[in-house]
Amino acid sequence: MDIGLLSIAIGIFLGLASISVGTFFGLKAFRTDISTKLSEISDKVIAIHGTLEKSWDLILNALPQLAEKGGTIKIQLSNLGKTTIDAKPWREFTKYIINVERPVLSEGLIAKLTQETGFEEIEKQLFEQVPTVSTVRSTKLIMRVYSTDPKVCTKYIILFLKWLDSTYLNSLDKLKEFEEPILKEFSKPK
Repeated sequence: MDIGLLSIAIGIFLGLASISVGTFFGLKAFRTDISTKLSEISDKVIAIHGTLEKSWDLILNALPQLAEKGGTIKIQLSNLGKTTIDAKPWREFTKYIINVERPVLSEGLIAKLTQETGFEEIEKQLFEQVPTVSTVRSTKLIMRVYSTDPKVCTKYIILFLKWLDSTYLNSLDKLKEFEEPILKEFSKPK
């Protein structure tokens, strides 16, 4: 065998091997980067979905002629003050729009406290799916109750309003646990 041909074959082999190794590591890094980007896209799609749902609720509330009309009742809660409840039955759920006098409503805190206080278990017993809550402002709450049975919905809303007026309102002090350490840290003399 000719040494010149052997050296050419070894050169070609080594060149192909280096291209293969480079391609392998390049694609591995590319795949990792892609999965990171896809998870970022997924997070943004979830956020867009939440915004879209809130926007749709706002549109339906701003244009009542497009939404099915329910009744509006006015009650006085001992801690939350004047409260109006507007029920809008749909095909698969009933939407409630609840306005309260005191500006204390926060969907994140409501979700956290329903789980921590065990109220979520009551919701699971009444419905297949836990009702969804969104707050348009701190005095307005929009809730989807996944039932169209007036008796079940009424029973739940009464329980929810009592819970909101007592347990939720009494738990607002928990916000201090998240805020006061920050205030203390930045109030220290330098």
